Amino acid sequence: MNSEDNRAESDLSEPPPLSRPEAARPKWAPDNPASEPPVGTSDDNEVRAEAAEILSAAPALVKWLLIYSLLRIALVIALTAVLYLVMPLIVALLFAVVLALPLSFVIFAGTRRRVNAVVAISTARRRNERERLRAALHGEDQ
Repeated sequence: MNSEDNRAESDLSEPPPLSRPEAARPKWAPDNPASEPPVGTSDDNEVRAEAAEILSAAPALVKWLLIYSLLRIALVIALTAVLYLVMPLIVALLFAVVLALPLSFVIFAGTRRRVNAVVAISTARRRNERERLRAALHGEDQ
């Protein structure tokens, strides 16, 4: 009975080693987890710097989108006010929305070009970051 007690105690004190079948392991997991670089290496710092650069473009994008949107809304309000002098409010508002589309294209062309440029820069940065990450995942050097 003593040997049974010792066996029961040893079973409780040391759990069996966990083994994970190779088929259940994700494809992206490294073969040797110890081979991963520690957090805080230069690669990690480079990623953080690039992420900060991408995020710094976001305020410019938000700023120019907000300016362009407010200008277009102001144009609709101004057109509505002018058209309200000759027609009912709801009809004036509908006409103002329809007229504001081509007018804003012409009147706010500079602001629209600025928004397009900021969006293009932001898209290019995201595309470059995505390609860099894909290359890193595939083990390619840049």
